[in-house]
Amino acid sequence: MDSRDTSPLRPLSTLHLKCPGDHVFRFCYCLHLIIIMSLLGMHQEASVHYRRYVVKCIPYHLTLQSFPHGKQHRDEMLHTFSSLLSLYSWHLLLNPLRDLRDKDRDLNYVQDYKPSKGSVKHLRVLLYGPVGAGKSSFINSVSSILRGRMAIPAAVSAATSEISFTNKYETHTIEREDGDPDGFYPLVLSDIMGLEDGTNKGVCTEDIKLTMMGHVMDKYLFNSTSPLLSGCAGYEKDPSANDICHILVCVISANSAETKPSLPVLTGIPQVCILTHIDEACGITESNLKDVYHSKYIKRKMEEMSSSVGFPMNCIFPVKNYNEETKLNDDIDTLILDALRYIINFGDDFIKKL
Repeated sequence: MDSRDTSPLRPLSTLHLKCPGDHVFRFCYCLHLIIIMSLLGMHQEASVHYRRYVVKCIPYHLTLQSFPHGKQHRDEMLHTFSSLLSLYSWHLLLNPLRDLRDKDRDLNYVQDYKPSKGSVKHLRVLLYGPVGAGKSSFINSVSSILRGRMAIPAAVSAATSEISFTNKYETHTIEREDGDPDGFYPLVLSDIMGLEDGTNKGVCTEDIKLTMMGHVMDKYLFNSTSPLLSGCAGYEKDPSANDICHILVCVISANSAETKPSLPVLTGIPQVCILTHIDEACGITESNLKDVYHSKYIKRKMEEMSSSVGFPMNCIFPVKNYNEETKLNDDIDTLILDALRYIINFGDDFIKKL
């Protein structure tokens, strides 16, 4: 095999094997490397290169003379290799759905962001979605990344429950750690009560719409049986451009049995979808978050959300929230910052139209 065509596999091309089964040995070697790298969470590009070698290159060299025991030996080994490779590759895409962005570039972009209209002091992001999807955890994760340390501005329940832990309208600002005179990022993350199945459960659709339009005051206690009415306590009669929401973020768990939740129809402002718990939902991403866009399972979940709810694929972002970690992790940061950059871009486009 020409080493000029296999530079990522140069360590293999330098194996000067003289026995009749040298290509068989290489095939076994590559196959084991694929599995080991996946289990150990090694770099995705290396894993992909070895995968391509096994899939495209090796079979051409598995001729009869490579097997000292003849045709039956060859057929048995090919069947074994094919079964192992199919089992492993069943969950993997050789070509990623997307390329991972540069974490530091996205972080600098978010840190430098200012609303395009001077009259708007901050971009307001409204998060909504089913109970337990990770809305509050996403807020905490964003805050942690931007502050450069673990932060938990939004209360999160440690127990799994079908009842919303958040029951008030909470607006969260993020304090700067770089000594900026403004003190806070021009970004407000708003959290509301979760959606629940059944009558008189979870946040009312009308309350989500009122929150979008800026009519719900901070700390308002949501009532599952009755939406907020004009003139009642907690109702903002004349919201400003800073009170209205500039982008909606639907937070859905990839670990749910079904990715077609009962979501209300909300229109008028841009929307994106955050797909959480990807580490719990898929073994590929559990072992290595860098392989998120190589995962067939995550791709299928994104496609389900796109077809059932109507989000374009380029508006769906798989992430892992900080949960049990006590230190920041580059792989977690990369996915969240990528999503946050698009949230800011789409939200600022809306601000320009105000």
